[in-house]
Amino acid sequence: MKNLIRIFNEKHALTGLNVFFREIFTNPSSVGAVLPSSKSLANHIASQVPNHSDGIVLELGAGTGVVTQALLDQGVPEERIVVVEISNSLAKFLRRRFPKVNIVQGDASNLIQLLSD
Repeated sequence: MKNLIRIFNEKHALTGLNVFFREIFTNPSSVGAVLPSSKSLANHIASQVPNHSDGIVLELGAGTGVVTQALLDQGVPEERIVVVEISNSLAKFLRRRFPKVNIVQGDASNLIQLLSD
């Protein structure tokens, strides 16, 4: 299976879907969904967040960043968004995709410890 994933990644650019499905196959317990959130769902979630207020917007389990992107598209400033992602490979992907968003790699069940570091 690992060889199949390596060959797939060599032939295709590492897109969000590639990273997501690779994570499902290599570490399924770190992924909380069988598919990434749709853009429509992400936009609905983001529309519930006030974009011009103080405080942070905490996103737990950002996956490929569909909701993160929707938050940015809704006008939430990058510096207000904090993302906690348990998967190391998805966290790396998110850091490349959103270099100015605070991406924290770790288990959200340790949220107090993660955010105090």
